[in-house]
Amino acid sequence: MERLSVDNISFLARNSMSLSPKRASQVSLLAEAQSDSVHHLDDRNWSWEYLRNRFRIDDLEELYDRYFLRIQNSYFNVYLVMQVILSALYIMILLYFSLVHDNLLDTKYYELCGANVTVPKHIRCDVEHAVYLALPEIITHGIILISCAIMYLLVYNETLFRREPHGRKIQIALSVFTCFTVLLPDVGLSIFYYVYIDVIRTPLAFQTIILIYFFLPLPKKYQAVILGLFSSTVHLITSGILHKLDGGYTEGDAVRRVFAELIFYLCGNAVGVYSQLMNEVTIRRAFMDRRGYIKSTIKKNYEKDQEEQLLASILPDHISTLVKEELRSAIGEYEEESAKQQARKRSNVSDISTLGRSPGGPQNHGVKHKKPFSELFIERHENVSIIFADIVNFTPLTVKLRADELVETLNELFGKFDAAATKHNCTRIKLLGDCYYAVSGLQNQTPDHASNCVLFGFDMIEIIKEVRDALKVDINMRIGIHSGNILSGLLGIYGWQFDIYGKNVTISNHMEQSGQPGKVHVTKQTKEFLGTELANMCKPTKSKDKYLEENSIETFLLTPAMSPQNCQSPVSSPTSKMPLHSVGSHDGEDEDSLTDLGAPRYVRGITNFSGSAITPRRNNSIAGTGTADLIRKKSIRVGSFVAGSSDVLRYREMMGQVNETMKHAIDDMPLRKFDVYCGGRKDHEHKNSINVHVNPILMNFDELTSEIHYQTQPDPLFKYYVGCALFVLLCIGILQVIAVPQQHSILWFILAAGCTFLLILIPFVWVGYLWTQIKDPHRELDVIPLPQNRLVRLLFHSSNRITGSCLRRTLLYFVIAMLISFFAIIDVIECDTGSEMDDCKSPWYYTYSCALAILVTYSFFRIHFLLKVIICIVALAGYSLTIFFYRKYVFELNRGGSPGLSGVGHDVFSHVIYLLGIGAMLHVMDRQMEYINRLDFIWKKRLTEEHKEATLTHAVNTVLIHNILPTQIAKIYLDPNRTGESHSRTYQNVSVMFASIPKFMDFFSDDDLSRNGIRGLDVLNQIISEFDKALFNHLDVEKIKVIGSTYMAACGLEVQETGRLSATSMIPVDSEYIPSWKNQDGVRTSVNPIKRQKTLHTLVKFAADMMLRLQSINSDTGLDFQLRVGVSTGLVVAGVVGSQKPLYDTWGDSVNLASRMESNGSPNKIQVSAYCASLLSQAHVRCEQRGNIFVKGKGNMITYYVMLDDSFRIMYDYEEFEESEAENHCTDL
Repeated sequence: MERLSVDNISFLARNSMSLSPKRASQVSLLAEAQSDSVHHLDDRNWSWEYLRNRFRIDDLEELYDRYFLRIQNSYFNVYLVMQVILSALYIMILLYFSLVHDNLLDTKYYELCGANVTVPKHIRCDVEHAVYLALPEIITHGIILISCAIMYLLVYNETLFRREPHGRKIQIALSVFTCFTVLLPDVGLSIFYYVYIDVIRTPLAFQTIILIYFFLPLPKKYQAVILGLFSSTVHLITSGILHKLDGGYTEGDAVRRVFAELIFYLCGNAVGVYSQLMNEVTIRRAFMDRRGYIKSTIKKNYEKDQEEQLLASILPDHISTLVKEELRSAIGEYEEESAKQQARKRSNVSDISTLGRSPGGPQNHGVKHKKPFSELFIERHENVSIIFADIVNFTPLTVKLRADELVETLNELFGKFDAAATKHNCTRIKLLGDCYYAVSGLQNQTPDHASNCVLFGFDMIEIIKEVRDALKVDINMRIGIHSGNILSGLLGIYGWQFDIYGKNVTISNHMEQSGQPGKVHVTKQTKEFLGTELANMCKPTKSKDKYLEENSIETFLLTPAMSPQNCQSPVSSPTSKMPLHSVGSHDGEDEDSLTDLGAPRYVRGITNFSGSAITPRRNNSIAGTGTADLIRKKSIRVGSFVAGSSDVLRYREMMGQVNETMKHAIDDMPLRKFDVYCGGRKDHEHKNSINVHVNPILMNFDELTSEIHYQTQPDPLFKYYVGCALFVLLCIGILQVIAVPQQHSILWFILAAGCTFLLILIPFVWVGYLWTQIKDPHRELDVIPLPQNRLVRLLFHSSNRITGSCLRRTLLYFVIAMLISFFAIIDVIECDTGSEMDDCKSPWYYTYSCALAILVTYSFFRIHFLLKVIICIVALAGYSLTIFFYRKYVFELNRGGSPGLSGVGHDVFSHVIYLLGIGAMLHVMDRQMEYINRLDFIWKKRLTEEHKEATLTHAVNTVLIHNILPTQIAKIYLDPNRTGESHSRTYQNVSVMFASIPKFMDFFSDDDLSRNGIRGLDVLNQIISEFDKALFNHLDVEKIKVIGSTYMAACGLEVQETGRLSATSMIPVDSEYIPSWKNQDGVRTSVNPIKRQKTLHTLVKFAADMMLRLQSINSDTGLDFQLRVGVSTGLVVAGVVGSQKPLYDTWGDSVNLASRMESNGSPNKIQVSAYCASLLSQAHVRCEQRGNIFVKGKGNMITYYVMLDDSFRIMYDYEEFEESEAENHCTDL
């Protein structure tokens, strides 16, 4: 397999993705792919209200509940494990201090019991051993431990929650049971110690609040709020009653303590509600991102399947695969080059302008050739059979049918031929007017290639018989078949059409021309490959074709009536009887009928790289004087790659898979601890295994780039964290107001400084969101206008920078966390021995404050959990140092610690254990949140990679498809909602050009395909590639096809989305242009001389450019090729024919006349008719009269040559105009 040069592929990819307006569908590929991967952050997309509305509109609540349930269950599982561990540790601590450490205590406490002194209330003289004080707590925590262990076994596999329809009820029941498992023993323990030991114990109410809001799998937030308030109320009532009954507290002290607890619990509940809201926003956003990527990937994969089906119908697999690989490589090189340029801070405009320039001529810097000729996508095939089929007497059919009906009939007819070709393992190559040719054995070698072609020919004859009977027109099929070796592949870099080349192709074409209607004409070589039954049907015949006689080709005829297959339907389909249009009312006088078929099919011959070419074919192209402007009628599409409504259904089914895929992805989330620590190691291939990517201990990614990407994600919720920190600081301030005297100046100074700092910070994190909300409340603006006020603009930009900068957020978090932690314990410094000691006699105020500070530390959800751990450890260490060393005597005055510790003189440990428990719960919660966030990141990253791969494949396919079909036509055939209709359109103001290289094959005389045949294609490919590159400088010119060494193009078809106004689109044309392909039967086109002049002038300039490029090739290679050009303008019918293999083509008298102008022209000349010359003269183009010549199908005509100078520049009437055009010409090159 020979390859197309990377230079040409790279040029195609670069121009496809540059900002040049040419071929807009290709132009937008890279931008589209990049826009899919770039996340444009909008804070409003992270608002709770917006997300709730989106979920309601998209009907995603049920699926979200499933996702939320799994995540909440993971938190619940983690809590159960943690509670089992914490309860076990606390029991061991109590046993240690009660049984072991008690024996080592100094006896001074027990000496007090025998002395005649007042014994501190927390020292119990009426117990034989300290273990009896700890025993109630040991039993209580033992009950909690066993209960949590049993529940963990029940909920580990999550099957209990998935039992429909009672899953939610089970969730609520288990949540309430867990809450009461902790709440009731805790309250009961406090009552027990007060009643039997006369000690008021500090309950674990704050831990219960954390449990309710952070761990319980409650489906609704209001349920958590009710449970949290209920728990807090129970603890407050219990504490109020006990303090009221206790004689050790004054009434003021009791009220202050209960009020402090009220503030403490309310703050905990408020932060719990806030955390639930933030957690819901994060979870909903992650859910939407996941589902969005899944939806986009499925959509891209569907589009990719559609594109690959279309590609498979146009190009053989072996060709399209190789081309796509080269395109993928070229796009990758282009992106790498662009990245390097951006890294060097080079201007994109400079780069784009370079890409937009013409790569040909002396200023060609875009493509550098390492050798004179580019390589090809060409493959050699041995032992294949080529079938050519032509519709005989096609002219009467064109007279009976209007233009739209004719295109529709051709579409249906060729669709039937395509279905028959597929049935007989034949590959259609190309349509040339009413000629159809195909090959058997091209993609998959088969010994039955000759039989396949013969049977395919029989089916074609049967199909045309249906048309003949339906239309009462004497039409038939003439078929020729030859077998041998050929070359196949693509030429050029734009407007690719798969074709075959070689001497055997020429022989097959001549076999068709010398055949007989209704019969299959085969050569001796083909007969030798036929089976016995078909071979016996062959009847020798004497061919009168000169080319066949010169090559001593023996020929035979097969008649379908003799075929055993004749009694079968030609296409195995229930719709094989093709209903065609009724034509009874149409005649040759109808203004919408096609009346001229006088010009030859615009084919000079299919190139034979052995020194010959297919002889010119007779007259059979379509012409017309007027048709409906826009046609789109229903078509029968047997075996079509697009099945109309079935494709719509398939598309909807594909989109319906999104939720199902999301559902399975949710169920596969490895959220259990076994999955975290063991699942990844046991199953490294598991698609969601996080251990493959993340260290399970440190929770960091193995890849540094992934870790950096994860940490540098923007955090739109940071503004809420700052607001929460300010609220908690105020709550701590209220606690301190209750606890300490007003003369403690350091406390008030730190509080004022902290509040001032946070109040100043609030605008710096909130203005961006507020400004966006004010300016675009309904989300209607693509770009939010910047504030005009300098201060507001500063705050606006600061908000965006803080949101998007990990470093800024981390620094602010560190300052806020350390400030609040310091403020929580700073007042202990001023609790000195002296008159103020009475005001410091309840150190639990400081413990509460420190607990709230720890809560703030963990309320910044998107900060790395290790940093939170470090800050928490630092805060606990500072608090512990204060407790044990700096102000130990303050905490020895404790009332309310654990009786099991207080009874043995270690009440100070109660404060540390209390805070350690809170820190452990929050750390476990935060660690689980970090794990889920990283799991989401891995999932999103994997989906992003899949989406990127699908997008790249989609981009490659789209470039390839739009390189074969015009943009609008490609869109029609890739539209999932299309209904299987054919497409045609009539234009009144289109110019058509044929440009051929006369006697191109005279340069090659050897018929050795493996050597000179490929060299001939190599040279032709270089020439066609240069012509294709010229298209990128002539925006309105559309390449139609290449037939041999003949290049066909048109101007004015308007099938491209250019992205900006072109020269011809500037002309006022009223209703001539309808930007749609839908049926517009009532719209009639009108002749517009100005637009005809513009299209004609544009096409002539393109032809001159082609001549200049060919001259450049001659200079580089030493060859002497010349271009012969014919141009015409007028009415043209353009449309798509072929159902399995859509082909865009044009028909009309203007097409025929352009073909005749070229075939009767002269080398290095552009020949036009007198009408075209008059139009060009209005554009100041000089034309010289050639004279009166005979044109087949037209008779004698006066024609003109467009005057060119020695440099192939168009000559104009006015010198200044000519100089301007010359400058533009050089600039384009």
